[in-house]
Amino acid sequence: MRSMRIAHKRIAFKVMLILVAIVVACSIAFPVYWMFVTSVLPLGDLFNQPPALFPTTFDWSAYGQAFADGTTLTWILHSFLVASGVVVFNLVLSVPAAYSMARFKISTNSVLILMVLSTQLIPAALFVVPLFEIFRLVNLINSYFALILADSIITLPISTWILMGFFEGVPKEIEEVALVDGCTRYGVFFRIALPTVRPAMVTVAILVFYEAWNEYLFALTLITKQELWLGTVGLGSFLGQFQTDWRGIMANSILFAALPIVLYLFFRRFIVRGIAEGFSK
Repeated sequence: MRSMRIAHKRIAFKVMLILVAIVVACSIAFPVYWMFVTSVLPLGDLFNQPPALFPTTFDWSAYGQAFADGTTLTWILHSFLVASGVVVFNLVLSVPAAYSMARFKISTNSVLILMVLSTQLIPAALFVVPLFEIFRLVNLINSYFALILADSIITLPISTWILMGFFEGVPKEIEEVALVDGCTRYGVFFRIALPTVRPAMVTVAILVFYEAWNEYLFALTLITKQELWLGTVGLGSFLGQFQTDWRGIMANSILFAALPIVLYLFFRRFIVRGIAEGFSK
């Protein structure tokens, strides 16, 4: 009887977990579903009360307009270029920095780590005016390079800290054996350390890409020409002072979110593996 009660409790616990997971998944998916419903509702049914959760009539003109003028696709391309640049800039700097901090322990190492993490406590808004003035003096306003540098200020510290934890999980004995066999320190770094933390690098790259993809404040401040707008700034332009094109902003938001979703589905196994190895260390 006792074993049956324990089995029933386990089944009830699993059922409860499944129900909680379903509720959480629905709460996350519903805003995306409502965006889609709003984007395809006919204009006359947009403000009906109660709202139509399951529309029977679909109007795809908002998507047709988004593809017809090509502006949204241009914004997506600009966002992709900037986000990709931020990823490359982050990995080029954070990987060697994280490896050196993980392997070469110095007396001020803990202070250096604290300084790296403390930068995450500073609001991004405090950087806007100084960075704008600096980039203005060097004639980098309306330059994607300036935007990449600005976004990297926010993402580089956390990228370094995450990768440092993975490098610390690489057994030192393997590197020491390679050094004894005649491999140089650079050879150890490129042939042993980097391949070992490859899932972590993919995970960091995706996280940095998402952060740069969704960044709005620097994109609005450092890019003043409309033809150079990024997707986040372009989507904000649909919000008018007296009238808002709700169907247009929802349709364009779905198009803007499509690329990150596709990237996540493509690199999902690397992300899951990287997160799992990070928790195991």
